[in-house]
Amino acid sequence: LLPNKLRDAAVVLEAFGNALTSRNWNSSRFGSYSLAQFQMESRHSAPRLVGHRTTRFLLDRGRVTSRCTGERNFHIFYQCCGAAKHS
Repeated sequence: LLPNKLRDAAVVLEAFGNALTSRNWNSSRFGSYSLAQFQMESRHSAPRLVGHRTTRFLLDRGRVTSRCTGERNFHIFYQCCGAAKHS
């Protein structure tokens, strides 16, 4: 189902924008705008989700090259390294 795919994709996309900070282990380092598209089959049925688009903005790009003491880079870098160890 499309709603399940959207939920699963969100977890992967957040790994590119979330990082450990001094205050939060999973801090969002970006903003996002989501647009859901619905289609009406008939006047008497509930709208059906047919598409979705997420736009990211304000990504904390400085985190890629430097970070404060006790903080980490974006989660995706650690996940890729961890996956390489298991291959």
